[in-house]
Amino acid sequence: MTAEAASTPVRRRPADRTGSPLEGYVDRFAALAAATRGAVGVTELPAFAHLALRADPQADVGDILGGPLPPPGHVIGESPLTLGLGPDEWLVLAPDGTQTPLTRALHRVIGANGAVVDVSGQRTVVELSGPWCRTVLAKGCAIDLHPRSFTTDQCAQTLIARAQVILLARSGDPSALWLLPRASFARYVADWLLDAALEYQT
Repeated sequence: MTAEAASTPVRRRPADRTGSPLEGYVDRFAALAAATRGAVGVTELPAFAHLALRADPQADVGDILGGPLPPPGHVIGESPLTLGLGPDEWLVLAPDGTQTPLTRALHRVIGANGAVVDVSGQRTVVELSGPWCRTVLAKGCAIDLHPRSFTTDQCAQTLIARAQVILLARSGDPSALWLLPRASFARYVADWLLDAALEYQT
């Protein structure tokens, strides 16, 4: 992995990107933010590289991922960003276009004792923001979303209105969460969020 790729921040400016499962939703998301005066915001973030990683939890990946592999439900790093999904299962998010060097670097470390699969395009990343974001999400999510329970650098595989998503608290700001729905359910999840936020329009 090049130094330039490693230094590229994961989060970039939101855009209505061509080929996205939520292409055409930017105006609807902007209308929601305006109608709720920022109380609830929905934004699809630009494309990421998504790598599914299976490995020994003690694998020496610190130089590649910025730290040891996190336990289930926890997140490490910034670019790449690594989510612990299970005892030996992780999802790595990195800047789009870095799939090949990152995959090769991980393969060199884990060898035949694991697997790295490029699953970019399988999911999209949606940011839910605003002071009422957790209240809106709680309408369709069974886990405890209080900031004391679901806090910075935590993740969970859960259901949002019966759609499977990965939920991520990425920053110290409790009013911002990332949702990673599968591409085939992205529009359903986005429509549900827009509907769930209707009561917060002023």
